[in-house]
Amino acid sequence: MSGPERFWSYSDVARRLGVTTGALASAGLPAPDAWIGQTRGWRPETIEAWIPTRPGKGVGGGRPRKRRLVTDVLNEGGAGSQTRPHLFDTFAHQAIA
Repeated sequence: MSGPERFWSYSDVARRLGVTTGALASAGLPAPDAWIGQTRGWRPETIEAWIPTRPGKGVGGGRPRKRRLVTDVLNEGGAGSQTRPHLFDTFAHQAIA
């Protein structure tokens, strides 16, 4: 005779993925295998099968961040770009967001 079937809670799934429960909210989880009151539960094999197909990390990683160089900002001709040429020398090789 086997014991009761084990389901993973929302917190268990977050722990397995290494994310917070807040981050898990947008993960597009599969439909739960069980409901106990208002609590969802997933079989471990359901989550393990879903992980390779989940959006985000591991499936393209999302959209890359746009990086701008200080030289780009200075070359845009914004206020002070011509009065502060030392910024170019100091920060020419550092990226800014």
